[in-house]
Formats: sequence, structure tokens, C-alpha cells
Amino acid sequence: MEETAFFTRVLGITRPWFITKAELKQTEKRVDIYIDHSSGFAFPCPKCQRLCSVYDHMKEREFRHLNVCQMATFIHVRLPRIECPEHGVLQIVSGLGEENSGMTYEFESFVLDLEQECSIESVCRLLDMNWHHCWGVMERAVERGKERKPHRIPERIGVDEKSFAKGHRYETLVYDIDAGTVSKQP
Repeated sequence: MEETAFFTRVLGITRPWFITKAELKQTEKRVDIYIDHSSGFAFPCPKCQRLCSVYDHMKEREFRHLNVCQMATFIHVRLPRIECPEHGVLQIVSGLGEENSGMTYEFESFVLDLEQECSIESVCRLLDMNWHHCWGVMERAVERGKERKPHRIPERIGVDEKSFAKGHRYETLVYDIDAGTVSKQP
């Protein structure tokens, strides 16, 4: 099986996307996979879902993906921008990962699993990532959780003031005692 066919199956790449090139860099322990889309394909507008033709492409973006054969794997793609008659020129929703995260959803999920089991420093070392990227994964997960959390007025609250950093810097936390969660963090 040739490399592009192998990675197409392993990564689950489907139409209109296809792999144009797969580079194995064994000395760097890295795999770079380049994907593109079929010409003439219409993509849905991110706002109204109307199928629209491709206007142009963004510059190439790189997404870190789950390791393949113990090699760091990166997916490269130039995401198309569509021209919607109602909303103008917009970038499509990639489906690979969150905007500006530089990681696929699958890789972020793996990072979160590791962060629940060991320290940020250990995750950074195991995945050869910098601290800010690891911390960003956790921050995005917390934000997603806060957005999903239903708003309710707690019957019983606990208030705690936490000191952090040098000097007298404090953070007040309000806990929902019955739910066992932080209710408000000003």
C-alpha cells in the first residue's frame, strides 16, 4: 500500500479532501501530511449552510495530529474561503481543529486525557510541546465546559478568597455547594 493510501485510511480522510503528499522525516521523527480538496467542490457557508463556490484559499495551516508509529504527525492544509451571496467571503469550518489552536480535535482530546493523569510539565515532555500550548488546550476545554453549563441560582454558596502571585493579589471564588462546582469567578 502506498503512503498516501495508508494515511488516507488511517486518518479517515474523505471526499472532497485527499492527501497530495506524505513525507516521513525519520531523523526528525516527524510525518508531514499535505491535504487538498477536489476542484469544483462547493462548501457550505459557515453562517447559513448554503453551498457556495470557492473564492480563494488561506495560507497553509499546520495542525498537530496524533502520533503515527511514534512519530509526531502534522497535517498541512490551505483552507478555502467561499463567497456567499448573503454573507460575503468567509473561511470554511475546517473540521480539523479549533481556530488558531494548531491541533486537531483528536490530538487536543489526547492532551486533555494526559493532563488529567499527570502534570503539565510531564505532558509537555511526553509530547514534545511547549507549556503554553498544553495550557491553552486546558483553557479551551474549561471554556467549552462553562458554555455548556446551565445557568442556575445556587441555594447554598461558599465564598473563598485565594491569594496568588507575589504581593497582595486575591481572587474571590463563589462555590455552588450543592453542585460541587465553582459558580462564579469574577
